[in-house]
Amino acid sequence: MQLWCLHGNLQTPAVWASLRSQLTLPLEIVAIDLWQTLAPSCAAWAQQFNRTVAAQAAGDRVLLGYSLGGRLALQALVLQPRLWNGAIIIAADPGVADAAERAACRQHDRAWGQRFLTEPWAEVLAAWDSQPVFAGRPNPQPRSQLSRSRVCQAFENYSKGRQADLRPALAQLRQPPILYVTGSADVKYSTIGAELTKTCSVIEHAAIPQAAHRVPWEAPLAFTELITQFLCNCYGFPKKKA
Repeated sequence: MQLWCLHGNLQTPAVWASLRSQLTLPLEIVAIDLWQTLAPSCAAWAQQFNRTVAAQAAGDRVLLGYSLGGRLALQALVLQPRLWNGAIIIAADPGVADAAERAACRQHDRAWGQRFLTEPWAEVLAAWDSQPVFAGRPNPQPRSQLSRSRVCQAFENYSKGRQADLRPALAQLRQPPILYVTGSADVKYSTIGAELTKTCSVIEHAAIPQAAHRVPWEAPLAFTELITQFLCNCYGFPKKKA
């Protein structure tokens, strides 16, 4: 089995290194670099990604995406659900339906993109980390300055204001099983997770205590145990003996 991992905004594939060492299941982790695969939109990226996976991957495939990577993962799932045997989505927005809210999202993301393009890197990172979803917690992963132009482009191209509202498509899915993970301190996305379980029969929501938005790195042991149980239950992996 292959676990295809999509990192979040302002991250790199290196964030999945700890997951490689913590998971004891017989699977291959494939970490995608979103900065090397920029596309004009979430849908365009997902179409190309699905083609790449279909051409390269053999056997069972599970998709894992965090935040921005989770939004791209949801897009890939609704475009080609039969390509995937399962998915783990971490604190990702399924999209915005209201036209006025979509316009506000585009303006908001464009402003962030310009800040990352022009302001001192450390200062704009501090402003980014002060957002409510992070619950005042520091970023637990080391990070270096990324390409400012690519970060700015990603904010523009992948804005939630340009992303389709995926809720209706998710509600129609009958496969694959999807585990939607949030931190209990991330109120916004925990609320989204609870809503999705009511409308989408394939989605199961789990909120991990003592974590906010950056769940895999704030509560690594609890996160690893959760996704291990999900994979074992869905695919019959033998559970590690105590």
